[in-house]
Amino acid sequence: MAITRRQAGIIFFIFTVVVSVFLFVWMVFINRGTLIMHGEPLYFLEVPGVGEKLCEDENCKMSIAPGEYAVTVSKRGYYDETLDIEIKRWQEAEFSVAFQYIPNIVESNAKVPYVFPEGYEEFLTETDSINLSAFSETQKDLTDLPASPKAVSFSPNGSYLYIEARNQTVFDLKNDTEQEVDIPEDVEPFWSPDEKKFVYLDINKENQKQTLYQFDVKKNKDEIVTAFLRDFEEYKVYFANDSNKLIVVDLESSPNEVFLVDLNEKSKQVLFVVPGFQELKWSKSGNYFVYSNVVGSTFSTNLYDLPGDESSPVFVNFDLDKVDFTSNDDLIFISNASAEEPIEVEEVSIGFEEALDLFDEVLSEEEAATPEEEEAEEVEVAPAEPVYFINFDRENTEYTDISSISADQRIVVDRIEMKGDDSGVLFWTGVNMYEIRLSE
Repeated sequence: MAITRRQAGIIFFIFTVVVSVFLFVWMVFINRGTLIMHGEPLYFLEVPGVGEKLCEDENCKMSIAPGEYAVTVSKRGYYDETLDIEIKRWQEAEFSVAFQYIPNIVESNAKVPYVFPEGYEEFLTETDSINLSAFSETQKDLTDLPASPKAVSFSPNGSYLYIEARNQTVFDLKNDTEQEVDIPEDVEPFWSPDEKKFVYLDINKENQKQTLYQFDVKKNKDEIVTAFLRDFEEYKVYFANDSNKLIVVDLESSPNEVFLVDLNEKSKQVLFVVPGFQELKWSKSGNYFVYSNVVGSTFSTNLYDLPGDESSPVFVNFDLDKVDFTSNDDLIFISNASAEEPIEVEEVSIGFEEALDLFDEVLSEEEAATPEEEEAEEVEVAPAEPVYFINFDRENTEYTDISSISADQRIVVDRIEMKGDDSGVLFWTGVNMYEIRLSE
């Protein structure tokens, strides 16, 4: 029996519908794979040509056709992550993303209400380690302190204040108490980070040797820690964070001797000698410290591994006020050059006599210049430079930018400090403090 044109049309229509349904079912329900993304919610998962999904759970599932995709995972306040993935038919493909927080700079609202009597200005400006914001919590009227002291020493967090005036006195600023201390005149106290003690160097009257003493603030008593074989009047002392060990650097020896002192064991040892020692900073764990030195026109920074008893060069800022450690002993520092595009900087150093000769030469040229020449001369203004905050991964010896301040902001950073929980970097420009937040 012949099929009429009308019947053929119906059959073709039914066939077309069946094929279309099959293709639809195949493409939407059968020919699929499952993408499973693991990440901290809330975040967006975007697959090109497929769409975007808001992921409210840690495990975010999305059914998509087989193929290769460049998937973008985004979260507010964090850097976008792009992953190249491949989806196979009827299979699950699992991927994980660890979001990296976008550092942002905020101004600290911590103000410092403190008033000291006349004569304290030079001690306030010359003391780098003091956290002046601690004085906002003091119970003492600071104007009652002895005027025009001979020497002043602040404990690291501002709890205590040592003053040498008519006598030597330690003031407890939190509890508004004071006690005279029986220590020699004209000594320089170095406070421990826990503020329970300070150390000082003086000549022992019994054996006439340069001796290190430690003074217990609560007990109001000092004791001998160790003696040195030679006397030296110029030195630097650096406490480790545990307050039980410290570094003493003899600045008079050539090269400079660097001693490690254990206050509990009352012992010392020479770690190494270094020419032209400048500064030193401990890691928070006390297992490492970074130090700087100058030889001629060569500026160097080195990382010392205390357990391993070895030193290795690191390319961080020579000014250690602009360097600090993270809790896992990595280094954070600032630079005018990006870690991704390092810039070679030529350091120049001249002696005092050369500087005087150069100054006289410049004066002579200025006196000899005619008014026309002076008008023709253009004053060169140093171009503004960006500030990069860089992380040095100690184990992998890798340098990575973590944040930056553009040159047009003309920010000059005086010093930096890593927060104890590594959640941010504090930095100071003059009296203003800012924070680069590295996590929420």
